[in-house]
Amino acid sequence: MPDISIFRSYSGFAKIAQLLSLTVAMAVFFSLHKIHYSEIDKTYYVTAITVSAFLQTSFLLIVYVFGGIAIQKTLYEVIVNSFYSLALLVSAILLFTMAGRDDGSVASGIFNLFAMVAYGADVYFALVNMGAFNIDLSNLPTSGANRV
Repeated sequence: MPDISIFRSYSGFAKIAQLLSLTVAMAVFFSLHKIHYSEIDKTYYVTAITVSAFLQTSFLLIVYVFGGIAIQKTLYEVIVNSFYSLALLVSAILLFTMAGRDDGSVASGIFNLFAMVAYGADVYFALVNMGAFNIDLSNLPTSGANRV
């Protein structure tokens, strides 16, 4: 049974923001970008990262909607979202370097940066769900100098 309440959570909102910004980035890039032979490797990288990030995020959102919310508490989502956050930053930098010949590169790069911020926020939300920030410091041993 689909659980639509995931869209009211921070992680669900981050997934929607990721999908929307990646959709706009892909639409702008694929509609306005003209492939120049000198920049073909950059074009392949940008295409591979934006399309794979879109597919991965769509997959995770479908898993969330159909009850797989426990995947947020695993290391998988932290690693995948960290990778895509860094890869989208590199993709945005490459798009900005291609901006001299192409009008769509700047707009696509900006939306890649929006997606990067959304992926970074999703990493934070996943770490909070894993309990990474609930550290109890009261039981730590102290050295002899700090004892009363």
